Amino acid sequence: MPPRPDPQAGYTFLELVTATAIFALMVASFGRVFSSSSGLSASSRAALRAHEENRRSLAALSDVLRGAAWDTLAGFAADQTSTTPSFHLLLGSDAAGRLLDTVESVEWRSTAALVNGVTEPGEVVVLKDGQVTRLAPRVPRGGFSVVRQGNTLEIHLVTYYATREGRLALVTGEASVSLRN
Repeated sequence: MPPRPDPQAGYTFLELVTATAIFALMVASFGRVFSSSSGLSASSRAALRAHEENRRSLAALSDVLRGAAWDTLAGFAADQTSTTPSFHLLLGSDAAGRLLDTVESVEWRSTAALVNGVTEPGEVVVLKDGQVTRLAPRVPRGGFSVVRQGNTLEIHLVTYYATREGRLALVTGEASVSLRN
């Protein structure tokens, strides 16, 4: 017959300390995993937003430059690069020849917003008849250029996105626009 357990028996102090230490290690490990996954989530969210912003901005820039008359392009250096291209849009033609719109220019300009990790935040805008239209928000200085290669324009754009948690993502993108006018 097995011995009966002693009703006065309990856990020893050493067993309680060991169990408490193991529980504390498990809680600390869980907190560390949670913290790491939250940081990874914030970084992923910033990268996703920066990619979306870059894609939308490149599409907007491409749409503006697509209608440019190639022989009216100006503002290009000897190496065929520009950060402030100007041009006329081709509106159509009549018996007298081509109908051109007023001159437009695309340029980067600084913004007042302060962003951690971006020394000079700005945006890319198009200027036409004194009107300013923003094409690409969240572009750092030096993050916009256009390279002319024959009748093709290569648009280079860097955009950023910063989260409330202080995460910053920079994304570089390129688009090509073939001028047919």
